[in-house]
Parts: sequence; C-alpha cells; structure tokens
Amino acid sequence: MLNVSGYEIDESKINLAVTQRLLTRAVAHILNNECAANVLGKTKRAIVGKDGKPDSVTETQLTAWREQHSEVLDGWESEFCQQKIAAMYDGSLSVRVARAPTRDPVEAAMRAIAKAEVVTVLKNNGAKFPKDDETVSIEQPNGETVQLSGDELVDRRLAHATHGDRIRKAAERKVAEDKRLREATSKAAGGGLSDL
Repeated sequence: MLNVSGYEIDESKINLAVTQRLLTRAVAHILNNECAANVLGKTKRAIVGKDGKPDSVTETQLTAWREQHSEVLDGWESEFCQQKIAAMYDGSLSVRVARAPTRDPVEAAMRAIAKAEVVTVLKNNGAKFPKDDETVSIEQPNGETVQLSGDELVDRRLAHATHGDRIRKAAERKVAEDKRLREATSKAAGGGLSDL
C-alpha cells in the first residue's frame, strides 16, 4: 500500500499500462535529471578542487571545462547511470524527488530529524550537507564511491534498517508532544480580550 499526501493507494490495483508509464517516467527522471545533477556536482568540484566552493563556479567556467573534458563527462555520466541502474536492481536506490510541503506532520518531522542527523554525520567526517544541485561523495561498503544529493542522503537515512524505525518513533513522539503543547497553550490562553 502506498501512502502519498494522505491518500492510500493499492499499487496492485493500478492498471499495468499506467504502471509502465509511471515507471518509465521515474526511470527517465533518474537517468536524466539525477545523473545530470551528479555530473554537475562532480564537475564543479573538479573545477574548484577539494577545498574550493562549488557554488562559486560560473557558467563560463562550466562551459570551458565541459569543452575541454567532454570524454571525462561522458564517462562520469555513464558511471552514475550504471550506479543508479545497479541500485534499482539491488533495491538500494533512493529516489530524489522535488519536495513539496508535506501535509503529514510525522513525515515532515521524520525528514527534519533525518536531515539533522545527516548534517552531523557529514560534519563529523569533514563534509557539508549538499545544497540544491550539489552532491557529496560517499564510499559504499563495497568500495565504490557514489555521488548523493541532500534529498538522497535523507532518503537513505530514513530507509536505513536501524535508523528509519528509530526516526519514525521519534517523529511520532515529537508530533504528539507538539499537539499536546498546542492544546495546553490554547486552553491556558482561553478567556476574552479583557485578559490581554
């Protein structure tokens, strides 16, 4: 059962043709948009070096670098796409999606907690949380290095066998406590304008 924006959808009832179209769009997004974002992040990092700021790269610098290194870029694109395909096959893929404000307070709290934890882990390892179209290099247990966006890092933290369940429980407690506090504040505020 899928739960999206508060709606429960039984994916087994979705028409096969619709499922194929949805899957095609999702895979196209991953192999086009996400891989392009990974290549862009790696390109900026190559231009500024290890200690530089990727945000400082200009369009002129990008264009010049791309013209001089087209074969390198093709190799990176292929590498990232092959990693994404392998992750689809082995079930480790984290899908990066445009995030609209969520109506589910538990999900919003989960994402906030997961992001705070990811920021701390990165900081403890000398890295920063990637902004917008940036990525960060993460070495996998098999020795491979993957480029991940901020959303992908948060998604992976939430999908983690140990951390995901712990974060969900913490988010549920936070939402319940926030609700209790709002109700207590509302009750205490009571009265009329003469109480102000």
